[in-house]
Amino acid sequence: MVRRFPNTIQYEGRETLKENYKKYYARTKSSTVTVTNRIVNEAFVIDEEAVLVDGNKSRQSTVYTKYNNLIQSMTFIKNIKTKSDPAAIVDAQLEAYNNRDINAFAATYTEDITLYRYPNTVSSTGNAQLKKDYGPFFQNTPDLHCEIINRMVIGNKVIDQEVVIMNGGKINAVAIYEVEDGKIAKVPFL
Repeated sequence: MVRRFPNTIQYEGRETLKENYKKYYARTKSSTVTVTNRIVNEAFVIDEEAVLVDGNKSRQSTVYTKYNNLIQSMTFIKNIKTKSDPAAIVDAQLEAYNNRDINAFAATYTEDITLYRYPNTVSSTGNAQLKKDYGPFFQNTPDLHCEIINRMVIGNKVIDQEVVIMNGGKINAVAIYEVEDGKIAKVPFL
């Protein structure tokens, strides 16, 4: 399955993939994709890519989902121009998270924030629910700390590979923060 982020299906099936790429290469004089950064987390590989097609440069990220060492799906995250600094709001969110400050944390999100299990299973909706879920978690987890070990910024999306320390253990996670009008609007967790 090939998608545009977050979950717009472009097409499905190996034969359709082969046919689409055959058409692409027939109409394209030159095409190069260079991986500039990579995040690997369990069944996911996320590449930040420099793309050069017929002399035109662009950037994108691609989320590859693998199964039995084969690519099961690809999701393209295009580099959409934004006026805001999405990394700054995600950094403010991280600081509030590490300080376990529920009000500062919730203030970085839109009122209709939606959290997902990648690609599109809704796990939580709304700022009030966010506070309800994270408030007790912050209170009951005194050793809570998140560290960013790798980051990609593609337009209004910030893709963070994170290590979360809590209750004496470590969890590896990847979050894709989508920022709209200076606040986090959607977060799929891989």
